[in-house]
Amino acid sequence: MKFLIIIAAFLFGCKIQSELPIDNEIILINAGLAGRNEISIALDRIAACRTKVVGINLVFPSRQEPLADIRLAKSIKNAGNVVLVSLLKDDKIISSDSLFTSSALAQGLINYGFAEDGSISAQMLYTSIGDDLIWSFPTTLASYFDINRSDEIMRAAQGNQFYKIDYKYNFRVVDIGEEFNCALMSDKIVIIGYLGPGNEDLYLTSSGQQRYSTWILGNCLKSIQEGHFEKRN
Repeated sequence: MKFLIIIAAFLFGCKIQSELPIDNEIILINAGLAGRNEISIALDRIAACRTKVVGINLVFPSRQEPLADIRLAKSIKNAGNVVLVSLLKDDKIISSDSLFTSSALAQGLINYGFAEDGSISAQMLYTSIGDDLIWSFPTTLASYFDINRSDEIMRAAQGNQFYKIDYKYNFRVVDIGEEFNCALMSDKIVIIGYLGPGNEDLYLTSSGQQRYSTWILGNCLKSIQEGHFEKRN
């Protein structure tokens, strides 16, 4: 059964890849079931490839293993270009432990907009919670990737509005345990997140497909980079 699932996933991936062009600026790394030690090792290897900015679509909410936690925090700090994700739940921000956030370059919020059929159709570029203005995860990545356009990107995000996501691209996916191709990653955006093998973090997109949140974030980021800020009705 596991073999059949792998084959089906492979064929599905080939079909999607043939339908959408592959973006050359964003590389997705599938963290799968990797623990904090494995993620810290991957971060060290990514840093050696001189990537422009690294987004981690995983929340590390509490300290678990002292040695693994310290190693991960050190890897985040040494990389110097890591943006961590935060989530909005019941009007509260869920973030990683301060050990990790204090080591990161920045944090960014994920806040999707859903259509009536339950599909993800939009993103919020920023939101206000109390007196705090919180930028989205993809907006933050876009700004640090192209610092010369940072002010332009921020100005384009007018008001607490949801903007449509254009599902236009597919992305190269590398397993966290694979050998990294630095030529492929140099000066690129790398997003580490869950992309299987299970069904966790799968969402229906407005294009009618089930896709992982990390893949959706890649398309959110491309929509921002390309200035597609069509407000959702």
